[in-house]
Amino acid sequence: MPHDTFVLPLLDADEAAALLNIPRATLDSWLATGRVLVPHLRLSAKTIRFDRRELDVWIRERSAAATAALAERRSRRAR
Repeated sequence: MPHDTFVLPLLDADEAAALLNIPRATLDSWLATGRVLVPHLRLSAKTIRFDRRELDVWIRERSAAATAALAERRSRRAR
């Protein structure tokens, strides 16, 4: 095997749920319903993995969007 093989920092569903600070059942529900679009890799019918870096970006983006939405609501109230 070449020494320059790149291995992604993949998490399983339990690890991803822990990173997101949500119950595993919530993550499973989001994935099943598509209600919340969590970035993931479906490796087989029963195997899902999560790229840690993609989850970190997704968390930052959702946090920024939530902060902007909160600021907008506060701005409307102040008028």
